[in-house]
Amino acid sequence: MKYFLLIIIILILSNKIIAQENYNILVSNNIFLKNRPATKPTTRPDKTNQEEQVYYYVLSGVIEQENIKIAFFESTKTKETIQVQKNDYIANNKIIEITIDKIQYEKQGSQRELFIGQQIKE
Repeated sequence: MKYFLLIIIILILSNKIIAQENYNILVSNNIFLKNRPATKPTTRPDKTNQEEQVYYYVLSGVIEQENIKIAFFESTKTKETIQVQKNDYIANNKIIEITIDKIQYEKQGSQRELFIGQQIKE
């Protein structure tokens, strides 16, 4: 019985030591300590070195209302939804044709297709 109690006491003390070691990081980095060591200052990236942000119009859907097809684009810059019809312009591209799942547009004299979910650079 004495050995059993001795083993239990040793296990309890060893667990306390292990538990204390697990919390040393919290104790040493406690934000409420007066004499806490200073942390390294964080540096922010210089905005002049960042690349210029590129924005797009994303074709989000097409509807047909009274035989008129309307394409919906969402601007990644303003998050606004823009409606266009045949012969309208978006991002300096003329809309030539609108079908239920894509549009055809003219860019610099050549015709291109854009499917729902794809994007045009602003």
